[in-house]
Amino acid sequence: MARNNDGVWNEVGDSMNFSIAPTLYQTMWFRALCILAAVGTLWLFYLIRLMQATAKVQERLEARLKERERIARDLHDTLLQGFQGLMLRFQAVMKTLPTNGRSQKMMESVMDRADEVLLEGRQSVRNLREDAISHGRLSEALASCGEELARDRGAIFRLSVSGTPQKLDPVIFNELYLMAREALFNAFRHSQATTIEVEVLYDTLRLALRIRDDGIGMSQQIVTEGRKGHWGLLGMRERAQKIGGQMRIWSNNNAGTEVEVTVPEKIAYRHYRRGSLWSRLKEGGKMLGGIKP
Repeated sequence: MARNNDGVWNEVGDSMNFSIAPTLYQTMWFRALCILAAVGTLWLFYLIRLMQATAKVQERLEARLKERERIARDLHDTLLQGFQGLMLRFQAVMKTLPTNGRSQKMMESVMDRADEVLLEGRQSVRNLREDAISHGRLSEALASCGEELARDRGAIFRLSVSGTPQKLDPVIFNELYLMAREALFNAFRHSQATTIEVEVLYDTLRLALRIRDDGIGMSQQIVTEGRKGHWGLLGMRERAQKIGGQMRIWSNNNAGTEVEVTVPEKIAYRHYRRGSLWSRLKEGGKMLGGIKP
């Protein structure tokens, strides 16, 4: 409002509208982009840490595989070859014994047993050096183990396979088989179950192995700490931890028992190879229950 030279004020007044545009860092879309960039950076750090943890487990598995090959080579070149030489000398000594005598029969029995031990030793060396696991091999090994245990006991044994069987890393195969055999042995021996089941699940994200029974179950103290003086459950947990997996046990008195072992697919399956950083980052978000970033 204003007045003229005569001192008369205007009654209405006047106005002018104007605005100042915000700078770049004051806009909403800039703040949204900053939030997205921060979240993306944190996710990238998570994937990198996940990748490093997976690579570390894979390196440990490869080191164990090389050590197994070295042990197999040493066993073949020293123990088995030396044992074969001793058998040849024993055969030469046996020829000097009286025919159809008691000593010769005893030596023949000993030599037969020695042949069996030698075959078992060669089989063990072959298993140590085995590099290619055929499809379904784990299920076949578990089926053979379960059927053998079921022969002398009244429990019914069942095995099921879900998903497409994959080639397993030899170390993973060996550790999973030993854990499953321990769980089956405990189930057949202690659970008093009528049915014992094994389930092998080949998933796109993990390999899962479940052993369940309908027996008398276990108390929570035994599930957590194991039986006093027995180290089976502790050994199974240690094996699962070494291969980057997880083991869970569900049980209670008179409620049966279920043991589940899971291993991330990037560790368990043989098709995994270290690729480019980008390809590993793209796949890193899919995993993993057993490795903590």
